[in-house]
Amino acid sequence: MRTTLSFFVLIVSTLFFTHPAAAQSLVIDNTTITMGGIHHYDSITVINNGRIMVTPFNGTDRVNTGNLQLVAPSIYIDATSSIIGTASGYQPLQCQDGTGPAAYPLSGGRGGCSVMDSGGGGAHFGGGGRGTRDCPGGVCTFPLHWEEDCGSFAGTSCTAAPPGCYNGDGLPTVAGQAFSHSIYAIEFGASGGDAGCLDSWNTVCMVAGPGGGRVVLAA
Repeated sequence: MRTTLSFFVLIVSTLFFTHPAAAQSLVIDNTTITMGGIHHYDSITVINNGRIMVTPFNGTDRVNTGNLQLVAPSIYIDATSSIIGTASGYQPLQCQDGTGPAAYPLSGGRGGCSVMDSGGGGAHFGGGGRGTRDCPGGVCTFPLHWEEDCGSFAGTSCTAAPPGCYNGDGLPTVAGQAFSHSIYAIEFGASGGDAGCLDSWNTVCMVAGPGGGRVVLAA
């Protein structure tokens, strides 16, 4: 009996001392902070236009960037305040397709060297939006003026579009393809493709949108 009891006490002690200890309270009052990772607090209060922004995903650290998990017995966010993961997921690249999970290489919108004009939107549980070509006189007809995935990135330049690719059928689509995952997995939204570089290499700016990050609140 003593052996059994000692074993039981050891297990309880181990669980007690390895459980994450609660930290001090977090109060964001009329200010904005940026944070990522997993945090435990006694309480969390975000008030008076307070903002918590999720640190954008850096491409490697999936726990501390792109992801924010807040754990506390009490979490209070008033109507003027927010915790924002917008644009904190997969990040876009200049003159390139959007980025997303390695297992879903087409989840990022096609863009940059893949298109002439508009990049496609990044996907997540739903598909991304379809880009359009420049329409004569501002009047578009479809599928004729849907963008088409017709080129590719070649390091510091674009490869030419295959003959006959721009045929007015809107295919291959530039929209990011939808993907799904467990809600408990640390995963993010894919980014959009950059504006078209296939007809002119863009060295000025990158206009594609990042994917959404991840926010978990456990109270």
